This record gives sequence, C-alpha cells and structure tokens, in this order.
Amino acid sequence: MSLWGLTHSGGATAKYGATLVGAVGPWAAYVWGPVPLAGKQRPVTPAAEPFDSGVPAPHPRGVVGHHRASRPGQGSEFSSIRPFQWGDRLKNINWPRSLRSSELHVTSTHADQDTHVALILDAQSDLGSSEGIGTESSTLDRSVRAAAAIGEHFALQGDRVSLQIMSGAMPKRLMPGSGPAHFRRLLDVLGGAVPAPEREVDPANIRLGLRAGTLVVIVSSFVSEGVLVRAAALARSGLTVVAVDVLGETQLHNESIDVPDQLAWRVRMLEREREIRRVTQAGVSLVPWRGPGSLDMVLRMLTRRGSAGMV
Repeated sequence: MSLWGLTHSGGATAKYGATLVGAVGPWAAYVWGPVPLAGKQRPVTPAAEPFDSGVPAPHPRGVVGHHRASRPGQGSEFSSIRPFQWGDRLKNINWPRSLRSSELHVTSTHADQDTHVALILDAQSDLGSSEGIGTESSTLDRSVRAAAAIGEHFALQGDRVSLQIMSGAMPKRLMPGSGPAHFRRLLDVLGGAVPAPEREVDPANIRLGLRAGTLVVIVSSFVSEGVLVRAAALARSGLTVVAVDVLGETQLHNESIDVPDQLAWRVRMLEREREIRRVTQAGVSLVPWRGPGSLDMVLRMLTRRGSAGMV
C-alpha cells in the first residue's frame, strides 16, 4: 500500500497549508481518502543579518557591562596605581610597588558600565517585493533583519536593548533587557511587525521616556516624513540618535505601476533627500545599512564626541 498527499501552501511563512492525505492499495484495488487535514500556524522569527561592531556604544550609564567608564570603580581595565586609602580592598594592594616605596599602594581600575540601546523599527510602509531569504527583499524585510542583527550584537554583549515598533496596525514595545533570553523575546516582537501607516503621534510623548545617555537607533526606509520628524525631535531633546537607512536600491519599477506613479516616486525621492539633509543638520547621524561594520564609523565619532564633552 502506498501513501500520497497534496499540500496547499497558505501563502505566509508562518502557516502550514491544508493537506490532502490518501492511500492506494496494489493495482488500485483499494483507495482510501483523500482526507483533508486542516492547516496549522507556527510562529517564526526573522533571520538576523550578519552584523558585528568593534566600537563600544557611547555614553554608558549602567553599573554593569563591558564598556569602560570615565570614572574609577570596580572593573577589569587598569586605571592607575595610587596610595592606599581607608576603604580599599586588600585584594587590590599592589605588592611590588608597596615593597619598593615602603608604603601601601593599590591598583585602581575603571568601572565597567553598560548602555541602553533603544531600537525603533519603522513599520509604516513596506516597499518592494518580499520573496524570502536569499532572494529579493522588501524594505520591511531588511528593517526587521537589520534590527534583529543590531539587537543581537548589543544584547549578547551585555547592553540593555529595548524595542518599539512604529505601526498603525499593532504598535509594540519591549522593555530594556539583555542576554540570550531577552534577544529571543526581541525576535518574537519583530516577527509580529505588520506594515500600516501610523496614526498621529502626540509631540509630548515623542521622547518615549528615554533618559539621557540612551543610544537611539532608528531603522527605517525614511520614506515617511513622520519618522524623520521624530528622529530630529529626539536629537534636539539631547539624545544620541543614529538613523539606519534600509531603502537601498529599492525602486517602484513594475508593469502594473503607471507613469504618474513613477513620477510621483521620483518627486518623493527628491523631497526625501532634502528632508534627510535637514535631519542631519539637527544632529542625527544617518548611515546606510550594509551589514557588518555599518555602525562602526558613526559610533566611533560619537564616542570621541562624548569623551570630549560635546554630547
């Protein structure tokens, strides 16, 4: 007896389509079925694109982490050797220096701190065609994968990562956290991103309760004027804002798109360039997404500015 089946795909990566299952005996003397089996849904998470950065995040504020703080404290990186003071731990005594000077000296270190990285994903629009991993991807595909890669890098190195999805359909927020478990929760939230235009946002709540020293990373195609206005407002409020542009070479070239729509797209691209120039003048650092090392240069510049007291 042989078994056979037909599968009908549901069209979404998170669905297993309905299946017809049947059995046929030798010489087709007996036929059973086909019997329909209902489709099932399985949650899927976005695949994080390769990303790595050898530059520390600027303005660390937390009391734990691997970034070197500007103040002395309990840490792992050497700062200086100084005379012993009341309250110093005995394990920090530098015996070679103490024996040479006949006075107790201790080894001081820089405190290890972490930073808060606030990811903001723009899901207001989805441009281009989405055909799966390894093929053509839309702007929302690239945004989700870029946000997952950035979140994985910072969360697994001990920094606190939060997430907000800008969408009129289902805006979501993930509170700050770190570690592999928090990264898994971040992937679950990113997997539920649905493109929809965002409703009007109250300017009083545009800061999202973010404290000074937070590194804000906005991942977007920056086609909507609203996300550019939000980025400029966050930068003017004193936060460090890095805008990651995932538009790339996306073009609306399709036989179903008529000439007026093509002209409107070109005009919008010209307006977008002008708006981006204004946003960068407001203090937002905009970089195109190119995978590994995309944020190295801008983070290095922000770190230098922070150490010089300019931010």
